[in-house]
Order: sequence, then C-alpha cells, then structure tokens
Amino acid sequence: MENWQKSILSPESSVEDGIQCLNDSSSKIILICDNQQHLIGVITDSDIRRAMLQRLSLDTKLSEILISHPMVAHEDEDDKSILQRLQNSSIYQIPVLNSFNKVCGLRTINDFLKQNKTRIPVVLMAGGLGTR
Repeated sequence: MENWQKSILSPESSVEDGIQCLNDSSSKIILICDNQQHLIGVITDSDIRRAMLQRLSLDTKLSEILISHPMVAHEDEDDKSILQRLQNSSIYQIPVLNSFNKVCGLRTINDFLKQNKTRIPVVLMAGGLGTR
C-alpha cells in the first residue's frame, strides 16, 4: 500500500486523532508505533466504532483501545503466504515488519487484487463478408 506512513500514530494520540487519521488515509487501520517505529499495536475502524458505542471520550488515548498482539507479516515473506493468511483470518490489512521488528509497510487485500488483474490485448474485427 502506498502512503502507509499516514496510518502511523503514537499510543498517546487520542481517539479523535485516530478518527482523523482514518479519514486522511486510504486504509482502515491505524498502526500504533513508538518513536523508533516499533509496532505496539493496531486499531481498526471497527475498534473506533466500538469505542464510540461504549461512549468513550474522544480524548481517550489510543493505548486504551489498541490490539496489542496483531497479526503481522515480515518483509521477507512471500505474497502468496501473506494473501493466504489474510484470507484465512478474514482480515483486510496486515502490518509488515523488518528484521528489527520495525514497521516497513502495510499490505492490504486490495494490493493483491490489483496485482491479479490481467491485461489481455484484444483486436475484434466484425461485420461484412470480409470485403470493403
């Protein structure tokens, strides 16, 4: 996913900041990271909705509602494996970590759908008896 860095917030950010982040990014996930970009957890748009239904304040810190042990992929993991895990878990996005456990990307189910579009050039000639 391009511009995945827009999805990063600190655990001290508020729910309101999280809503703004989701609105500004094209993803449905917030990556909660420390100052060195180590993943602390994630928050999805569904987590924000649940927080609102529980009547949590917009000033509530994201650290209070984050998922602290999310499913992650590693940068050396092949696409087929990542896609299979996404499908088997019914999730739509997965943070990618490097060998230092720092966030280095975000893969979404849409990344794989875009890759699988096949372009086949076609020339269609129709009509007449083969004469002009």
